[in-house]
Amino acid sequence: MRRLVEDRPYGHEQIKRLLECSNDRIMVMILLLASSGMRRGALSGLKRKHLRCIEKYGLYHITTYPQAKGKERNISHSVPQNVRLR
Repeated sequence: MRRLVEDRPYGHEQIKRLLECSNDRIMVMILLLASSGMRRGALSGLKRKHLRCIEKYGLYHITTYPQAKGKERNISHSVPQNVRLR
């Protein structure tokens, strides 16, 4: 019998500890995942062309799974910290 494991988000303190020991590259990945709701699997296929900076709001418009049709295609937005790290 398979045991069901419930996913739960990281807390603010857990994220803060991860960021404290991360280089810029890892920090951007953590902030993207934590702020956008993006799935971990979407991160590996993400390319710079899938990011569009929205200067007015200090955010990035992120298209994940861009080649997918319909419901699988996803749009997310990141936090301003990611824009400052570019």
